Amino acid sequence: MKSKLAPPSDNKGRGSARIYTTKGLSQMIVVGALFSAGLELTPAARLGGAISDEFCSIYGHIPERLDDLAEPMLSTHPFLLDLPSCEYGAGRDRFALYGFICEHSNNYRPGAICRGDMFVEIIDRRFVFFGNYDMPNFVSPFSAEPSDVSAAYRIAGWERGSSGVNVIPLSDELPPIGVRPASEEAIEAWKRAGAKIEAEYFLARGKAVSATRVNISLAIRNGFDAVIQHRSSGISDR
Repeated sequence: MKSKLAPPSDNKGRGSARIYTTKGLSQMIVVGALFSAGLELTPAARLGGAISDEFCSIYGHIPERLDDLAEPMLSTHPFLLDLPSCEYGAGRDRFALYGFICEHSNNYRPGAICRGDMFVEIIDRRFVFFGNYDMPNFVSPFSAEPSDVSAAYRIAGWERGSSGVNVIPLSDELPPIGVRPASEEAIEAWKRAGAKIEAEYFLARGKAVSATRVNISLAIRNGFDAVIQHRSSGISDR
């Protein structure tokens, strides 16, 4: 807690027990998945926090494919819309939605990869990419080139020890476009800078000594499932 690597808890007490929202639970699951893949705790926490901040600011949650799994069920299970709302934006609470899918879906298999699952790929402890399983290629907003992954973050300081790690989004390295609507000159400068940075990412990927890939979406579903199994086993939460 003192290192501020964990997501903030809902309760502010001093004791060891903490209460977390579904968002906090998802972030901790992602950190655990990265740690299990071989990252030290600090890099795993920094990267997990960056992923959570980015996607929660856009969607309200880290992508775990639950909406896609639930969509075919709407016509036969309209009361799905009565599930509790997500605490950070529109839509259903993610943990409640996962429990509903497990209980009522005839097609979902816990532990199985789903089409479109989001993964992260970490190259030589320096560059991070996003990808989606069994989906069409990404098209770069800078060069219009297709690829199976998109450049996401630069990791700085890992070579000096895990405690000094910083995760820098590619977007933070781009020049500002300025007031909107942006001028054509500003947009072209933005694209040139982005293409140059992106090329550095992909050059490193092409010469990678090490590559670590983690299915983030599956990790979250597995984590939710573990909580459900824990609760159903009757084990005390103390």
